[in-house]
Amino acid sequence: MMKKLFFLSLSFFLCAASPAISFNYEELQTDQLEKKALDLASDCIVAIQSEKPTKHDKKACKEFDKINAILKEQRSVCWGPNDVINAEKHWLPCSDPKSENFQW
Repeated sequence: MMKKLFFLSLSFFLCAASPAISFNYEELQTDQLEKKALDLASDCIVAIQSEKPTKHDKKACKEFDKINAILKEQRSVCWGPNDVINAEKHWLPCSDPKSENFQW
C-alpha cells in the first residue's frame, strides 16, 4: 500500500513539474536564438522532406516555430533579405525593407 501511494505521489509530482522542465527560449540572447533557430532548421527541413519524419524532426519544427516567433515578435529580428537565395539570407532587423519572415 505504501509503495502504491509513493508512486502515485511521485507521478503527480512529475506531472506538475513537467512545465517547469520545458526550456524557456525567451531567456536566451538574440544571437543565441538565431543560432539555435538555424540549428533546428536543418532538422525541420528533414521532417518536411521525409515521407516518415521522426518525432525528433517534428519537434525541431515546433521548437523552430517558437524561436522564430520570439525573434520576430519580441526582438524584431526577421529572415532576409528577400531578394537573395535562401543560402545567402541571414537575420536582420524586421524594420529593414529587405527583411521577410522565414519561409520554408
